Amino acid sequence: MVGLSNEIAHSSKLGPTSDGTKTREHKWDKRTLVIRGKAKSVCTTDEFDKCKMLFSDNITSGDGEKRAEMAEKGRINCGISAKLMTELNRINIPTHFIEQTSPVTQYVHRLDMIPLEFVCRNVVAGSMAERLGLEEGASIAKLSNNVFPCLIDVHLKNDELHDPLISQDIAQALNIVSEKDLNMIVSLTHSINYFLKDYMKPKNIEVIDFKLEFGHDVENKIRLGDEITPDSCRFWEIGTGRKMDKDRFRRNLGLVEETYKELEYTIVGQENS
Repeated sequence: MVGLSNEIAHSSKLGPTSDGTKTREHKWDKRTLVIRGKAKSVCTTDEFDKCKMLFSDNITSGDGEKRAEMAEKGRINCGISAKLMTELNRINIPTHFIEQTSPVTQYVHRLDMIPLEFVCRNVVAGSMAERLGLEEGASIAKLSNNVFPCLIDVHLKNDELHDPLISQDIAQALNIVSEKDLNMIVSLTHSINYFLKDYMKPKNIEVIDFKLEFGHDVENKIRLGDEITPDSCRFWEIGTGRKMDKDRFRRNLGLVEETYKELEYTIVGQENS
């Protein structure tokens, strides 16, 4: 969440949709807002349309039921996300990222977040495997006889309900997102998936799945928000299937800090690690 508290950002008055309808109204003001999430905090700056995002060393799973601190995690994730979002901006995929201002902080566009999470799946893993009784590691393309290169799950962002899986029709019927905005987000998600797979494959890493969040900036343009890190993605080493993401923490696999640092070096190089 960038720039607004959960109470404001998840209210029924989120501001106009990008197709110009005025069923919702902006409720932003110029007071300093501080949002403390499970792994990041956000506050406003002197510029109304910009925010500062701070990455912490907290690591959690299960809606925060399991939590710990990991040395340097904030620095590692801040650098990884900054690098990947810089590359997305470079290829004209709009993100909230502007610049990294310290090892653990980023300067970002202020977003009115859409309370949905979009999970792009290239390979069966995690909750999809558990929910459908499928074995982890099966390619979505192979399962669908190459009809679907990936699948995009939509979840309502609500910790109390454990971020339930919903359909795209439900998201529109409940006026959470307009059809035009939803089509834009799905298109952006596919583009981000193509980028991530192409970017990570030469680094010997397979992109299994990842979670994205989107919002409107003050000019009502949809941008990718939140982060792209091993907290929000599943990355497996090609050939071995070694997990290089938060599953090492979720599943008590060990070597969490060491794996995050290895991934940082792979993606960012020596400039941050």
